[in-house]
Amino acid sequence: MLHWSSALDSVEASIEASQPLSRHLLAVTSHEDRLLLSPAEARGALYSRPVDETLAGAIWHELVRRAHEESASDERWRLIAVWMAIPALRRTGYRVSRRLGAERADVEAAMLLAFLEQLRVIDQDISQPGLTLLRAAGLAGWKVGRSAVGTSPVEDMEGVVSRLVRDGRAWQFEVPTGDERDLTAPLRVVVSQNGIASACAASIARWLPQERRPRRAQPVEGR
Repeated sequence: MLHWSSALDSVEASIEASQPLSRHLLAVTSHEDRLLLSPAEARGALYSRPVDETLAGAIWHELVRRAHEESASDERWRLIAVWMAIPALRRTGYRVSRRLGAERADVEAAMLLAFLEQLRVIDQDISQPGLTLLRAAGLAGWKVGRSAVGTSPVEDMEGVVSRLVRDGRAWQFEVPTGDERDLTAPLRVVVSQNGIASACAASIARWLPQERRPRRAQPVEGR
């Protein structure tokens, strides 16, 4: 069975294991009714169909208020806010990785960081805090996804060189510079469809040791 590498699954399991969520109640007012909701009840309300927008807004307002009131050492409400957002973030992460081929764990990690940063700075009186938080997280996820487009590991560099000659585009090759633990940046070589440049690229691929041969190739924007 195929299993996705999911940062969100790990975070969700960790939050659920670290604290009894049922002990934390959200006091919200919706349609003039005063409600006490457990996190599970609140999350169910957020993702029910059709969603009660008034209730959903009240839940996110209360989550933001609680998160802003807690001290730096007490992050239970920030974690609960993350837990509330996970179903929406999971859907976005799936779409990004499926459409753009990005690593799902990378996309989800970026969304989590963006969500927490937006939660830290968000105005408590904003009209739609949930939408603002999830939008910030989604933008971060799509940014990571787009950065992965057009980059793919390759072994047959001569084949890639032949391809760039055929399609007339400039390509950029990434050459590893040593052990991955080194701090040295990889060498990037840009070649065009020019025959001399192509021959140079092929020579680089042939003469480098196997572990140092170019391993990524991508079109260069605007060339």
